[in-house]
Amino acid sequence: MKFQPLIISVHMPKAGGSTFREFLKSHVMGKMVGDYLDIPLTYSASKNLEKAKVYTKDMRLTQKLSLRYHNVKCIHGHFIAYKYVHLIRSNNTVLITWLRDPIERLGSHYYYWKRNYSKDASPLHKEMVENNWSLEEFCFSDQMRNIYTRFTQGLRLKDFSFIGLTEYYVEDLAYFGKHFLNLDLVHPVSKKNVNPYRPPAYFVDKGVISSLREFHKADYDIYNYALRQRDIRLSNRPTIL
Repeated sequence: MKFQPLIISVHMPKAGGSTFREFLKSHVMGKMVGDYLDIPLTYSASKNLEKAKVYTKDMRLTQKLSLRYHNVKCIHGHFIAYKYVHLIRSNNTVLITWLRDPIERLGSHYYYWKRNYSKDASPLHKEMVENNWSLEEFCFSDQMRNIYTRFTQGLRLKDFSFIGLTEYYVEDLAYFGKHFLNLDLVHPVSKKNVNPYRPPAYFVDKGVISSLREFHKADYDIYNYALRQRDIRLSNRPTIL
């Protein structure tokens, strides 16, 4: 069997990460660590990057990073990728994530928070529910602007070894399993946290859609990059006659 590198998996909110987490639990040969303590959506982009830099500086100076994750095969969770920059830039690490169309992600996120609210919710979640934000208010809020950009800041997109797309989940998962986990066959995984009342489309007004695409332009740049990289993967596949 080929050597399995350390997998650092950034769980973008409402982009298939919970389903992928269950897949990783079943197939990663070694210890898997969940990292969901940072709650990046609570803070601004600059604050998140500042916190990550403090973390990486402390880990580097005390040599805790390599010791803490010596026997770990996968780190998966809600964190900005830069938090593990020293691991990411080593030769035996791959950085991965999953994305979906940003507008679809926003709509899914909004209704997920509406369905799942408790006293333990994050401050932003509480603000959104208790002030009864509309879907448009949520999607055009500064707090929810360019989520992908916030999670990937400080790194280059080419630092990601794999970016899957939820619109092509089955096929992209099969590619990931083969090339990163040495799996000949990938069985379907039951989807987690699916909206049972999902409308056919979150937005139908073309003007609103255009405005949202402009408001989240940085995220669409990242999403379109992932689409292009996927096209490159497909073009490099051998043709089956």
